[in-house]
Amino acid sequence: MKRGVKWVLTVFGVILVIGLLRSLLFASCYIPASGMENNLKQGDCIIVNRWSYGLRIPFSKSRIFSQTANKGDILLFNNPVDTSTDKIYQKELYISRCIGLPGDTLLVDSLFLSHESSSFFNPDQRSLYSIYREHEPLIDSIFLSLKIQRQENVGEDDGKIIKSLSAYEYYLLEQKLGTDTIIYPLENKSQNLHPLFIPKKDVLIKIEPWNRILLFNTILLHEKQNIIMKENQLYINGQIIQEYQFTQDYYWMSSNNSLNLSDSRQFGFVPHSHLIGKASFIWFSKDPNHSLFSGYRWNRIFKSIY
Repeated sequence: MKRGVKWVLTVFGVILVIGLLRSLLFASCYIPASGMENNLKQGDCIIVNRWSYGLRIPFSKSRIFSQTANKGDILLFNNPVDTSTDKIYQKELYISRCIGLPGDTLLVDSLFLSHESSSFFNPDQRSLYSIYREHEPLIDSIFLSLKIQRQENVGEDDGKIIKSLSAYEYYLLEQKLGTDTIIYPLENKSQNLHPLFIPKKDVLIKIEPWNRILLFNTILLHEKQNIIMKENQLYINGQIIQEYQFTQDYYWMSSNNSLNLSDSRQFGFVPHSHLIGKASFIWFSKDPNHSLFSGYRWNRIFKSIY
């Protein structure tokens, strides 16, 4: 009887310690989609450092030793447009790369895709490229020789196939092809670029036609103002506004894959209050398309995330 009680107490103690560690030191997160490839692959399980931007006290909005995220960080955060609950810590989780800090100005197109030449180079950032169909076997053979997974076509454009390639994959193809130019960056159809200012605490932002809806949603959801839009004008408490001074810092997130919209192009600015922590390393990885007994990516286990 005493042995049974001791065993139960031991198990309870282990569970309690693990729970405290997960609440106070780290979070574990499963990657369900391919939006952050090749940094993170579908099926990766990662550890997130809760102290990266200051510890968010469990079950509250308060934060200990708060600090700003760094541009280029891959970080875990709560979905800023999840309205199913008012409690931030219960909102859906997302993971993306931070490309815009509070006070930054990004150059974006009408779809809010950033065209800013960044100070950091991300070799896994994906873009679209067009290839004449007759050259597809050559491209696939180069991928095979380099032991790179074949990239499926994402569409067609005027007799050409379109592939989504990382900057590193494109570089390797160029090296193999030499002077033969058979792969071309897909031209951007949107030439209408605008400066997008990332909200910073206590800084005024002018309301423009291209940022009106984005700012409206941010002010409504996170600034908690009584704001309405009427005839393309914003009103707070019945008064028309031409600019707004924000009460907290915000960030702009981007996935590696331009086709994946699970980033700020979909949900807008991310408040500092929604940040959980920086992704540190992969603790387990398995291809979800394989059976229980295969698809384990042993070479990714304990790999640092950057």
